[in-house]
Formats: sequence, structure tokens, C-alpha cells
Amino acid sequence: MTPLAPSNSESQSSAWESEVRRAAFYFRAALIEGGLEWELFKDFPRGVCGDTCLLLGQYLSNLGLGEWLYCSGSSYGPNGEFRSHAWLVQNGWIVDITADQFEDVTETVTFTRDWTWYRDRFPEQTMAMVAGTNYFDPQEGRRLLHDFQVLEQRANQASR
Repeated sequence: MTPLAPSNSESQSSAWESEVRRAAFYFRAALIEGGLEWELFKDFPRGVCGDTCLLLGQYLSNLGLGEWLYCSGSSYGPNGEFRSHAWLVQNGWIVDITADQFEDVTETVTFTRDWTWYRDRFPEQTMAMVAGTNYFDPQEGRRLLHDFQVLEQRANQASR
């Protein structure tokens, strides 16, 4: 039996999925390269999931991959320690390039529709805004916008 060819919408969807994965991979690689002004990025991916989401959301939008919502969650660990995390969401899809800061995650780029880990680990969740660089305060914003330009250039060059 010959498999059915994907419909136009299915092939467009899978092309979009490939582009999102690819863009997230190259953006993460650009972050790992280092040499950025925002000092918190030196410990990437640990402790910078929020800022990373805002920058990645802007990058994906600039590539024409749509607007992404900034989603954050929090909980208390087994020893009572507060923990929080942020990731991007669009139409049920999650993209997360900082989840590997947690010991139980090995994937460097998470792109999934499976919310299990996020719901179990961070049951208190909020989707607050469209992710982008327009949320930076004026003082920190200058350095983060500079870093965004560096990251965007690196990721675009690497993806060619």
C-alpha cells in the first residue's frame, strides 16, 4: 500500500515545525558562544530562561514564525525550595532552549506538544504576554538589545 502524500497544510505545518526547531537550535548555539554584555548569560542556560524567552520569541517573530507567548511556571521542590521556569508557547507547541538547566532534562532544544513535564514540574503557570524585546526596561534594555542584535546575526549566519 502506498502512503498518502501529505496535504498542503500538513506539509506547510511540518515545514514550519522544522523551521522553528532549526531557528531555536541556531539561537541557542549563538547564546552558548558567549561574549555578551548581559552578565547573567555567562551561566546559560541556568537562571536566564525568562530573558532568553523574550529574545528567542523576538527572533522567531522576526523570522516570520509567528508570535510566541511567554509562559512561566513555579512550584516548590521536594525540599521546599522555590523553583521557576519560562518557555515559549504557540498554538499548543512549546519551544524551550533552557530546560536542560534542570537535572532531569537532557534535550538542549525542546520542541513539543507534550506538556507533561511542564505541568508536573511547574503546576502554577501563567501565559502573560507575547514574547519580544519590547518588555525590557530602559537601563537593562540597552545591553539586552545589543545582545539580541549579536545573537540574531550569529544565528542567521550559522543557519546559512
